[in-house]
Amino acid sequence: MEEMMNPNLMNEVMKNQDRALSNIESIPGGMNYLKQMYTSMQEPLSHLLDSNPSTEEANRQFAQRLGVDLSNSLPANTPNDETLPNS
Repeated sequence: MEEMMNPNLMNEVMKNQDRALSNIESIPGGMNYLKQMYTSMQEPLSHLLDSNPSTEEANRQFAQRLGVDLSNSLPANTPNDETLPNS
C-alpha cells in the first residue's frame, strides 16, 4: 500500500518486477512458461471480468477452469444435512 503513495518506492517496485520477468525470460523455456501462466490464469480471469456474468456464474466458470467437480454440490437453498468429521 505504501508503494502507491510514494512514487519513488513505486518506481523501485516496478523496476524489481521488470528485472524478475527479464530473469525468467532469459531462462531456457522461460518465455513459454510465462505464456502458459498467462493463458491458464490471467486470461480466464480477465475474460470473466469482461463478460460480466453473475457472481454464481463467474464462480462456476472459474471452478470449471480449475477442474473442480461441481456435480456433488448442493443447490443454494438446500440445507446441508451431512455429518461433518471431528478434527
